[in-house]
Amino acid sequence: MIESLGAYFSLLAYQDEPIQKCLFLSPVLDMVNLIENMMNWAGVDASTLQTEKEIPTSFGETLSWEYYSFAKQNEISHWSSPTVILYGSKDNLTNRKTVESFTAQYGCNLTVIEDGEHWFHTSEQLDVLKKWLEQNI
Repeated sequence: MIESLGAYFSLLAYQDEPIQKCLFLSPVLDMVNLIENMMNWAGVDASTLQTEKEIPTSFGETLSWEYYSFAKQNEISHWSSPTVILYGSKDNLTNRKTVESFTAQYGCNLTVIEDGEHWFHTSEQLDVLKKWLEQNI
């Protein structure tokens, strides 16, 4: 099982690899979208980020022009491995439209946990995760 940012980097690294089955938990599926959302939260536009190169945010992340440029040059262009995704409806890093679009485009199986968050941490969320793993492994 791969989660969060690990999913994005796995999608990049293994696009052309035959994988029997992938399990993604709260995956980041569109890094450009995530960075642009963070820029909006911080009130930063692309030209300011390009000029400043790095901008610390009030929510503890540092926006980086180099990282943003990398993401723009390395968007996910194809994925052919069978994939199942567990996603919380209140995920604040990957919006539902993004996960549903990715799921439709690449034929993934999507399970949405209503009121679930990006980080599965409550006993209820962890119980759902355990059951989901048992069903998919």
